[in-house]
Amino acid sequence: MTTFHKILYYTITVLIGALFIFSAYTKIIGIQNFEWALAETNLMSFGMANVLSRALICLEAIFGLLFLFNYHFNRQLYKWAAWLLIFFNVYLMWVMHVYGVSGNCGCFGTVIEMTPMEASIKNIVLIAFIYYLSCFRFKDEIWSKIILFAAPIIAVFALIPPDFIFIQEKDTIVKEPIDLSTLYSAKANVAPTFDYHKGKHIICVLSTGCHHCKSAAKKMAIMVKRNSALPFYHVFAGDSASLQLFYKESPAQGIPHQINHDYIFITKLTSLHAKSNGFPKILWVQDGNLVRVTSNYLNLNQSEIEDWLKQP
Repeated sequence: MTTFHKILYYTITVLIGALFIFSAYTKIIGIQNFEWALAETNLMSFGMANVLSRALICLEAIFGLLFLFNYHFNRQLYKWAAWLLIFFNVYLMWVMHVYGVSGNCGCFGTVIEMTPMEASIKNIVLIAFIYYLSCFRFKDEIWSKIILFAAPIIAVFALIPPDFIFIQEKDTIVKEPIDLSTLYSAKANVAPTFDYHKGKHIICVLSTGCHHCKSAAKKMAIMVKRNSALPFYHVFAGDSASLQLFYKESPAQGIPHQINHDYIFITKLTSLHAKSNGFPKILWVQDGNLVRVTSNYLNLNQSEIEDWLKQP
């Protein structure tokens, strides 16, 4: 290898490694947006997206470290790195086919927004560079590779473990009358189109300034995208200006909603069957009775809601 080729080789190696590391970093700081972007494709459940998002971050971090510290599987490293990029491109082509070429693909989280087409071109260029690097051979260093594989996996799953391993606050099962007449009063900017005394409804009490409420609303919006028959209704504490800001971060405008200015009523709802008042609070209502209370939106499960709707 000539001096020029050595310089070129190590420059490309470091750049590719840094890019993989940066990509993993931008995803990990916005992990929930990344995992829900996967779930939004309707290719997998929320639980699978929860795990797959972390697995992909681990893979990117592993490849980044392998490139950055110049440890190699001879040509195997390049082969698997190329296959990972091909997998990303297949996914991006599916996204473009279903949702179009606009929007942020999430390849660099929200730090650098890229369209699916731009991300695909970026991956193709990386594959070309990796092919160039694969023309060279280096000695295996097995212990170094084991360390570089294990470190990202342990770090990612230790720092941001999947939601399901947490001991979450369980939903409260009840059956008691609930007074929601204030939803139809002058304190609300718009009244619901349904009668809560009839049928099944899931009424979500949210604050426009609450980070967890934005996450909860986004999760529900993805659920409605999968099944438009889900009976969600959002009751917001806030004003129209803050609600517009809320929807910029959590595009859940398609779910029927109201802004309610009766804060005594809002406080009453958020304190139902809870150790302390707090947003978001998700109330399952059937024929005018409160039958279930979800205080932790991570517990919200689409299959459970659909099974409940099928029950008499």
